[in-house]
Amino acid sequence: MNRRTLVYILIIGIVAAVIYWMTYQHRIRQTSELMPLLASQDHKEGMEAMSKLKAHGVGVQERLIDSLTSQVARVRWRSAVLLGELNDPSVAEPLMQRLDDPEPQVQAAAARAVGQLRVKSAIPRLTTMLSSDSEVVVRIAAARTLGLLDAEEAVASLAAALTEQQIAAEEQPQDNWQLPVAAAHALGSIGTPQAATALIGAVQPDERVRQAVAYALGDAALKLQHDETQLSNIIQALLVAGKDDQANVRIAAIHSLLLVPAPSSQQQTVAQLIEQAHSDPHYWVRQVAQAGPG
Repeated sequence: MNRRTLVYILIIGIVAAVIYWMTYQHRIRQTSELMPLLASQDHKEGMEAMSKLKAHGVGVQERLIDSLTSQVARVRWRSAVLLGELNDPSVAEPLMQRLDDPEPQVQAAAARAVGQLRVKSAIPRLTTMLSSDSEVVVRIAAARTLGLLDAEEAVASLAAALTEQQIAAEEQPQDNWQLPVAAAHALGSIGTPQAATALIGAVQPDERVRQAVAYALGDAALKLQHDETQLSNIIQALLVAGKDDQANVRIAAIHSLLLVPAPSSQQQTVAQLIEQAHSDPHYWVRQVAQAGPG
């Protein structure tokens, strides 16, 4: 290698180092400009700042961890959301601390984040949040995260949330059904025999909950398809749901029945129900039945 070549290599190295340094400094300046926008009351502005910060990746992680203790609740929950999306398990501990935040939206954001990071050690705290927190938004987030974490030890608490009576329906009619729906989907994701039993035994007057249970039973059936007794019980429950007076419940039941082959003793009954669904008065029931498995 001659002297001229060495000079060229040196120049290229210096240029690359300068470009890297300039890029790094630009990101630092941009991060410093974006971080205060996490406190913005303008939703669009706050979301745009979050999107740009996320693009910076783990380079903004330490700043976001610091922001978890901000005096402004919007900053804390937006920081928790971002940390979950950055997908670095090393931030689990500061997020776990936010599960006890005084602001429900921050608790819910932290719960979702630890679910994204698959933090199994959060299961006991999330189970307590599901069972005893006074805020519906927190309980819903806890239920969904327990499903993400396949928290078998939380099945009893999820079952209780699923069958919970319509507490304070007059005061919170918009939230009345969301918790049992979240619990149903979580139980379906967990998919143990105990979870399936809880879903099968659920009796709910709200069609949205019955719909969620029917879909969740399909999820559970996929996990329990080699347990013929459990699968048979699930299929029987879906056959009942397939005759529900609400079309959305029938759609969910038909969809779930098409996911897994029924035990031989139930195949004819399932086939008859699917055939009847081909002439259902509701368009989407017919479409799901005609689409077949898959």
